[in-house]
Amino acid sequence: MLIKTFSPPAGLQSVFLDGMVLQFDCGRYFMPVRATSVLLVHISGSTKLIQQDGTCMYYPRLSLIGPRLAPSELISEPGTLALALPFRIGLILPTIGISPAEIIDQHMELAAVLGHQAVSDITQCIDADTDIPRIICEFQSILVAAIRCSGMDRIRQAYQDVSYKLFLPLTDFALFVGVGERQLERRVRHQVGMSLRCFRRIVRFVLTLEKLFKDTALHGDLTGIAHESGYYDQPHMHREFIEWCGMSPIQLVKKMEGKDPAYWFYQMTADQYRRICVSLD
Repeated sequence: MLIKTFSPPAGLQSVFLDGMVLQFDCGRYFMPVRATSVLLVHISGSTKLIQQDGTCMYYPRLSLIGPRLAPSELISEPGTLALALPFRIGLILPTIGISPAEIIDQHMELAAVLGHQAVSDITQCIDADTDIPRIICEFQSILVAAIRCSGMDRIRQAYQDVSYKLFLPLTDFALFVGVGERQLERRVRHQVGMSLRCFRRIVRFVLTLEKLFKDTALHGDLTGIAHESGYYDQPHMHREFIEWCGMSPIQLVKKMEGKDPAYWFYQMTADQYRRICVSLD
């Protein structure tokens, strides 16, 4: 499994987190929940999602994949080479006009998002070149022209300001935002695709994973991590991890320290994880 990250150019940095170049040596792998939407471009090979009923659903070669509210099991052809570019939280709606609520646990052909001309240009680019840095550069140039980028610095800053208050009691959080509690709930569902409670739980899980990535010494102090991360106790964190990644914290720590390519996501460096997953910064 090969993982390399790349930073968006200045025109896209307020819209996207860092992207990934992924080359799969193994077939099957596992991913946790995700609050962000992702642009996925297959340079070669293919990826399919194993659905709950056991059937397989192939992702289009160029696709927009919505937030996932359950752990995922996927299969990529060995040798598959792909680019993945995650949106920042709250930025998909103002840039391409799609609410995450429309694509929760779903995907769309990228042509329906960017238009047929942009997708044709991307396809020609990845078919005509083998140099990955050039492909990334051209892909991002096409994105700059295809989506709304102006004014996104202000919107990103607004989300950053709100993120510092995300775990306030609901009444206090609504007061900070300047709306009523019901209107706050509606706004959150429209802009991030899920209820405020669900969003808070996923963000807490993401930030807890960041702690585990950053400091392996903490792997032996899961009780301390549970309290520091806002869980009631370690059993509470255990239940949340089972729901969000399909493993207990102890099992996940073993995967982080292991070499099983099916769990490559948990074997990234702390810097890679933060750059591609932690949107609220």
